[in-house]
Parts: sequence; C-alpha cells; structure tokens
Amino acid sequence: MTSNNGKNDFDVTFGRISFLQKILEGHENVTILSRHDDIVFEIERSEQGDQLSIVCVDEYSASLEVVMRVVNQFPETNIIFVGGKWNGYTDEARTFCKENGIGIYNAKGLSGALREQAFATRSKGSRAHSRKRSSY
Repeated sequence: MTSNNGKNDFDVTFGRISFLQKILEGHENVTILSRHDDIVFEIERSEQGDQLSIVCVDEYSASLEVVMRVVNQFPETNIIFVGGKWNGYTDEARTFCKENGIGIYNAKGLSGALREQAFATRSKGSRAHSRKRSSY
C-alpha cells in the first residue's frame, strides 16, 4: 500500500499514520482495503470475515471531545487508535466508546483487539453497522 499522506483535521503526523499502517500491515488477520481522509483505514479481518474502519489520532490522553470529533467526522468508525503504548484516553472517552460500540486502543491493545470475535460489526461486503460488542 502506498503512503498517500495528505492533510487532516486532527494534526496527525505522517510518522503516526505510518506507525499504524505498519501495525496493520504486519497483522496476519488484517488486510488494508483502503486509506482515506489521511487518517482512516478501512480493513478486512480474514478470521472474522468482516470489515472495520479505524481512525488514527495521536493523543497522549484522548478526551471525550476528541472522540466526539472523530465520531462526528467519521460516523462509520469502529476503532479509534490513539497512538503509541504510552498514549491513552480519559475515563469519559472510554465510557462513551464502550456505550457506543467503538473500540479505543493504543498500540499495546490494538493487536489483540483485531483478533476478538466479539468485535465483528459488519459482514464482508456490507456497509451496515451493528454497534453491539461485548468486549472492552
């Protein structure tokens, strides 16, 4: 996949986007289908046979405000990637994501999340979402 770096409204750097891209490319359960809006990766998980939309941000402590901006700009979001293993999120952001069936992970948690059976949200070829997930 080419790097396709452009501009984004979240001030995410090329380095952070490339970091996520390398994680996804190196994950045996993931195929990157596309990247758009500079920070959104559309992926397919082979074991689950579903597609997920991952939005890359770079927040030391992602707030509810950041999560709301992501969801408002990208309503199809399944996962918000907050950055490296030292990055995290506030309790309010986590609660909102949990209640709305959105995963929020840093680099340490993302690989495991991409294997979860309970995380499946849309069938292969389907753009309809079911926001029901049981694990967080």
